[in-house]
Amino acid sequence: MAAGIQGADLAQLQHLVQQLGGPFQSELQSTLNGMNQKVQASSSYWVARNADQFRNDFAQFVSKCEQQLNQILAEAAKASGQHLQAISVATGNGGGI
Repeated sequence: MAAGIQGADLAQLQHLVQQLGGPFQSELQSTLNGMNQKVQASSSYWVARNADQFRNDFAQFVSKCEQQLNQILAEAAKASGQHLQAISVATGNGGGI
């Protein structure tokens, strides 16, 4: 885009909106769950009160992260979608793609 001009490639912005609400969210959840599974599996080779506390704390951390990430990604998808809609209307592309 030329300097001073603001806007977006509508097709790419639409793709971003779809990614934020779907695959990105799934990938992050999968990664967090995989990490948690490995941490929880450490109980077979790491036995200690501190280890149990760490595993418990980590499980809680993952749960909080998932909740916050879901909220953040939903808000990002919504905001991106609103920008997409506004740009589409402003450029005469029929209000959306």
